[in-house]
Amino acid sequence: MTTASVRKLALNTLRIAPENARKTAASTASHDELKASIRAHGVMQNLSAYDGKDGFFYVYAGGRRLTALQDLATEGAIEADAKIGCVVKDAKDAAELSLVENVMRAAMHPADEFEAFAALIEQGRTEDEVAERFGVTILHVRKRMKLAAVAPQILALYREGRITQEALMAFTLSDSHERQMEVWTKAEPQATGWNASQFPNTVKRLMNETRVSATSKLARFVGLERYVEAGGPITQDLFSSNDETFLDDVALLHELASQRLEETALPLRALWKWVETAHEMSYETKDQMGRIYAEAAELPDEVAEEFDGLTDRISAFENADDLTEEEHAELAALEERYAEIEAMAHPVYAPDLMALAGVFVTVGHHGDLMIEAGMVRREDMPALVALSKEKEAAATAQREAARLTAIELVAATTDEGSANADHDAEASDDQDEDETATPVAAITQPAVRFTAPRNFKPAREKDETEAGPSMSAALVADLQAIRHQIFQAHLASDFEVAFDLMLFSMCQSAFGIGYSRKPIDVSITQAQTHTSAAHRTGTVSEKILEALKANLRLEWMTRPVAEQFGALCALSTSEKQALFAFATAHGVQQQLSTDSHAIQAIEAAGARMEIAVDQNWRPTAANYFVRVKKDMLLETARETVDHQWAHDHSGGKKADFAKTMELAFSAEGRQRLGIPVDAAARTATWLPVGMAFGGKVEAPLASAETPLLAPGGSNEGSSGDAAAEANVVALPAFLMESGDDEDHEDEDALFFQNEGYDPETDHFAVAAE
Repeated sequence: MTTASVRKLALNTLRIAPENARKTAASTASHDELKASIRAHGVMQNLSAYDGKDGFFYVYAGGRRLTALQDLATEGAIEADAKIGCVVKDAKDAAELSLVENVMRAAMHPADEFEAFAALIEQGRTEDEVAERFGVTILHVRKRMKLAAVAPQILALYREGRITQEALMAFTLSDSHERQMEVWTKAEPQATGWNASQFPNTVKRLMNETRVSATSKLARFVGLERYVEAGGPITQDLFSSNDETFLDDVALLHELASQRLEETALPLRALWKWVETAHEMSYETKDQMGRIYAEAAELPDEVAEEFDGLTDRISAFENADDLTEEEHAELAALEERYAEIEAMAHPVYAPDLMALAGVFVTVGHHGDLMIEAGMVRREDMPALVALSKEKEAAATAQREAARLTAIELVAATTDEGSANADHDAEASDDQDEDETATPVAAITQPAVRFTAPRNFKPAREKDETEAGPSMSAALVADLQAIRHQIFQAHLASDFEVAFDLMLFSMCQSAFGIGYSRKPIDVSITQAQTHTSAAHRTGTVSEKILEALKANLRLEWMTRPVAEQFGALCALSTSEKQALFAFATAHGVQQQLSTDSHAIQAIEAAGARMEIAVDQNWRPTAANYFVRVKKDMLLETARETVDHQWAHDHSGGKKADFAKTMELAFSAEGRQRLGIPVDAAARTATWLPVGMAFGGKVEAPLASAETPLLAPGGSNEGSSGDAAAEANVVALPAFLMESGDDEDHEDEDALFFQNEGYDPETDHFAVAAE
């Protein structure tokens, strides 16, 4: 090893050695950071150089530091001959030593950098000072502070290499260590294995599951500024490419959106029969309604003549070569008047039609205000059809009167004798066809332009079981979602019904011709019920679904792709059946039994499972009674209790009456004191129209003596007929009752016992809460 000496050398005597191993220049950002560090702290490590014997010393290790020092001298930050500490060695070892210094060093772990920045802030440094002294941006410092503030347990996982820096960034979306650890517990199974690359996205999704992105349609509709002014908190993702912002208070966002919709709806309520506001309006809602259309307003004759004259005069000016200032002014006045008359002819709705129709005020797909005017509810369609017929009859009568008047005028002006009167009148009528067309057209009243709802039949009397007109589209959607969850909870625990429904749907897809709605979405696309989440939280059905899911065998999905199918095949029969039923329940279509397109197979399946909706859900003031008209509440009270009770309790505000109805219609008997026993029995189980399940379960196609399906291919009880035996199909092993689940038998029995499962009836006993 050669001897070395540490010397202070003038900066202007130092040069980069040709033996320096680092040939690629550092990035501009990295160079600026180093300059800022040297300016603030000086050179923290000596340079390594050898004497070139030509008046210069050549630096073979520390070239970046030398370049930064030279730039600082050029900028006047340090003297050109400033003394720099250098380790001077022989030139013959320069190339090897330069390589050793650059290769054999270990970079600081990023987590150490995060904590170092945090320590400086804790010591009293500001973000601006730290950024300036280290030559980085304030945003860079804030990002490092965010990463340093992650829960120590998660930061330790990053140090150990168990999670990536991208995943660590995702955890910064909450400052709560408790929330971070909660998300880690949920997402940990995805941190390893074939799908580990998606772990950061999973963490980000879980972190933001209670927030709304500022780019969502509802956030754009309300506006970030209005939300913040109302006191709404936000969270910014400093690590996203576009500095994404999230709105934390979803309830406030919904309230502000409702306020803006109501502000728009208020002036419309005086014009239309009804105005309904909603954050979303589905295609199905519009499909169940008819629609009227605006017609161009008729202009008075003198205004129409003026409009025609304006058109000609404006056209003349536009075709002229040059116009004087006076002519330009005249043209501007003509165009202004033209616009005024054009606005007068803007399409409008007739008042008598508006009295039968309504308006949806909602949020468009891009966060814009959307007004759907002229919507006609199904119950108002008969009146609209009748009005259309009246208008059409009136128009026909006017046209006939005008025709007869024209004929009489022609007959009165003829000078021919009575023998030729008919001939002359007929000829005159032909000759003056153009002349008589004008007065007839001027008084013609057009028929009402409208479209009817799908499958609308004007002559059909109203079905007594059809949902009443007082139910809003939003309420119908919530009731559908509630009923859908109850159906899911039962279907997820009933393999046989789930299998039959799935098989029914598959056969429709495989053998059916054309499109038909199916009970089960075979693609297992979960129904969109997020807008009704508040009415599905904390319910009996939710608890059943959570308990069922917690006991599903899903660990095989975390194995490598090549092993997953084998692992699934290794599950027991009961475990496969549980998976099949739960997955099937995820694809169930939501509906009320009174929907015009209700799938009867779902109703039959609900009846087969003996679903008691009243034991899973009860109407309350919040989820039902306050959301329907008071007339409907009174009618329900009269029919279910009696007229006197309805009269005695209906005074005062609707909200108070709704609360009274909630107490009377609850499952809790003590809240129905004072109601006759028979009426109390009715209120305890009463449900809105369409909520109960019903339908027929068809008998098997084959007789009991000749079943189509026999376990294992056997045909017990068969008459021995060869043709019948030939038609017997053996059930797959996993669809048969199996007694080979010894490893899980006790565990399964305990679970089903805890969940209220009755093996004799093969159903869960669900208690009302």
